[in-house]
Amino acid sequence: MTDHNALIATAAKAALGPLGFRRMGRSRTWLADHGWWLTVVEFRPSAWERGSYLNVAAHWLWGTMGVVTLDYGQRVGSFLAARDELGFRAGLPDLSASAASEAQALMERFGSVAATAEVLLRDEDETPAPQRGSWLALNAGVAAGLAGMVPAAARMFQSISNTRVTPHVSALVATLGQPEAFAQTVRARIGVQRAALRLKPFEGTIM
Repeated sequence: MTDHNALIATAAKAALGPLGFRRMGRSRTWLADHGWWLTVVEFRPSAWERGSYLNVAAHWLWGTMGVVTLDYGQRVGSFLAARDELGFRAGLPDLSASAASEAQALMERFGSVAATAEVLLRDEDETPAPQRGSWLALNAGVAAGLAGMVPAAARMFQSISNTRVTPHVSALVATLGQPEAFAQTVRARIGVQRAALRLKPFEGTIM
């Protein structure tokens, strides 16, 4: 059988290339760069058999440093097994088309920082109480702060209780309510993450 990773790469390039995606090294992860966030498409392997799951998500570049995390998204469809080449080839067009469709939906949903803030604030407020105060709250707070929604951002930052997240809060709180300083604080975090992921420096505006 032809290397199934190569088959995935070919199908992914055909479906995602026109949307601005680039493959992350020689991995099964594809990224579309929007400056302050990434659309992430991951053809995740299984530990049990050859084939692929599909994950499509947003990654906020002001968040976790050094790695691409699936910050907002979901698994799409079911596992496509590569038990035989013919069947796997037949299933790849649908898998890659689903990846493109879900990616486009995310790009439309998060077309602006204000729209992002609205989605993340709503989702954090709808999260069961024991699970609140983690990365979603941080991301919602950052987006709200950038959108000028200072009370909402302050509420998100004050709610954070996850000890892995709390070290990221102090610098953001210190500049909240000072639009230029807050944006500069966020841009610095974005710059560190972009450098870690070997992305070009961010020279645009966060809108």
